[in-house]
Amino acid sequence: MPSSLDFHLYGTARVVRRDGKERPHPASYNGESRSRGVGRFSATLFLLWVPCVVNVVFAFLGMQCVGSSGEKMPQQLFGLTGSAYIGAMILSIEALQYVNFPTKELGKSCKMIPVMLFGVLFAKKQYSVREYLCVALITTGIVIFNLAERSNNEQDKRNSMYGLCLLVASLIFDGVMTSSQERLKAICKPTVYEMMFYTNAWALGFLSAAAFASGQWMKGSLFCADNPLVTGYVVAFSLAAACGQFFIYYTITTFNPLACATITTTRKFFTIVFSVITFGHSISLKQWGGVAMVFVGIGFYMHGKHKRPSSEEEHDCCQEESEASMRLLEEGDRDASCIGQRLSSSPE
Repeated sequence: MPSSLDFHLYGTARVVRRDGKERPHPASYNGESRSRGVGRFSATLFLLWVPCVVNVVFAFLGMQCVGSSGEKMPQQLFGLTGSAYIGAMILSIEALQYVNFPTKELGKSCKMIPVMLFGVLFAKKQYSVREYLCVALITTGIVIFNLAERSNNEQDKRNSMYGLCLLVASLIFDGVMTSSQERLKAICKPTVYEMMFYTNAWALGFLSAAAFASGQWMKGSLFCADNPLVTGYVVAFSLAAACGQFFIYYTITTFNPLACATITTTRKFFTIVFSVITFGHSISLKQWGGVAMVFVGIGFYMHGKHKRPSSEEEHDCCQEESEASMRLLEEGDRDASCIGQRLSSSPE
């Protein structure tokens, strides 16, 4: 099990590193259009639609190569998961228009809290004291780090109540999605490709309706046709997103959504820390305190995950010994009853 978690950690880091180069994001591209003059790419729904299509194709090919679990998939639950997944992304992007980027990142740093809360309330998930403590340490450390960074950078302070409400709604959708994934694992045990395919297929259905109805699909298609550079960025972004989703759903199906939320949340934090180390940026003592809390929380979490298999093996071993003892006792009772019957039936 630890090697599988290491596989996901490595995969996520590599995908993020390849996708995280200093390139202009398609949504912020502002350049010369061959036939329509200067334009700005603003078709957000189109930018979400293309990766969804790539994700569906990627997962479908994986299902054809690996095979399915053979179990009936509860489409209503997948529909809830897909709608919550795409809703969280749309709300998060929309919130950026009303809150600054540090505030958005600060809010998403708390993603593990709704994941755990909704898991307990709706998926009937039980977490250990260790897991509660790890989530508290990691979340608090990231919040302290981001707040200290924000206090050092006084620019762009605009935040509206509407934007904060959108951010909270995005976190709620994250919680709904992860609790639905927990229920899916308990009901039908889907494979990584099945989880990825059905979630993205439902998300694509909702997203297609919104993109076509709003005209953003046509707007984005025309813009990409007039700007080949943007088309290349959208394709690269979509391929990287598909690879990243594979590792995300691998973690969800192999472990649980909380482990996935922990990895994806701390990944952004490590990006900042590596940037500080690589480029020699200065950070305050308060930020170093946040770094220490995150590392302690992650170390505590990983220690528990590496320690758990041995305890589970001991529990299984004890259970097998108990079952073997019960079988011996039952055989002994049967032998004793047979002997008693023979003695009673023998002539005196």
